[in-house]
Amino acid sequence: MSNYESARELLTQLGTLARSLSSGLDDVSIGYSLLTDLEPVLDPEVSVVYLWSAEQRLLPLSVKGADTITWTTDDFQAAWDTARETNAPQVTDTALPGTNAPGHVVIPLGLGEDLVGAVVAAGPKSSYDSPDPDHWTDSRISQAFSITQEAAIKIDTARLFGEIQEIATIEERRRLAREIHDGIAQEIASLGYVVDDIAADAVDDTLKERVLELRGELSRVVSELRLSIFDLRSDVQPETGLGAAISSYVRQVGTSTGLTVHLVLDETATRLPVSVESELLRIAQEAITNVRKH
Repeated sequence: MSNYESARELLTQLGTLARSLSSGLDDVSIGYSLLTDLEPVLDPEVSVVYLWSAEQRLLPLSVKGADTITWTTDDFQAAWDTARETNAPQVTDTALPGTNAPGHVVIPLGLGEDLVGAVVAAGPKSSYDSPDPDHWTDSRISQAFSITQEAAIKIDTARLFGEIQEIATIEERRRLAREIHDGIAQEIASLGYVVDDIAADAVDDTLKERVLELRGELSRVVSELRLSIFDLRSDVQPETGLGAAISSYVRQVGTSTGLTVHLVLDETATRLPVSVESELLRIAQEAITNVRKH
């Protein structure tokens, strides 16, 4: 059996299974459901599901109890390191920045020895007025750990499904770029040569002027198609990052349209996941395209 035959068989099975899953394969929604299930056990002020990335970093997936995360991974690094080593929840009485909770817990999210991520919860809320260090009893933490581990397989499966979707999206963009380049773009360019011949043979000045206007419009359409092809082919490279991708796009737009785009980059050594950077590139492309057109 060839690799493509194996891939087709596996993807067919995946499609059938995905349609039968009650909670779907959206990792953000599954992460939020996990935090909801943990709420009556941990009574957290704020709780976050983090994913362990290929770059060996914790990246936030789902948040409950706040619109934004008020702490960084450095604020629970010590507890996280121990949780990873022991594969066991770590409870501390250190308050996380931006919360009223007296402590926090870090629960590793894993499939056996394979690490998926972690749940970090600031709390408990019930200890605001009268601190109760015994609220997070061994029984409660054990129950929370069990709930978390049951959700690990769902979250990791959804993450893998997302990666397949991302690959499929990239391939589809490339296919569309090829079709536009080899199809309609070439045909319109050929029409331009026909219009050039008509303009050259035109005797009537009014007719010639109208033909030249048509030629200019064809040139504009071809230019738009070339930019669309560039949009479809543009992507964030793992080794360069979002800044380089946006810079390349801005240069192309400036060269092709004469539009002046002022780009200010303030980059740090810490990168977002490539999938997130790719989405941000699309947003930047759409913004610049809207300005250019309107």
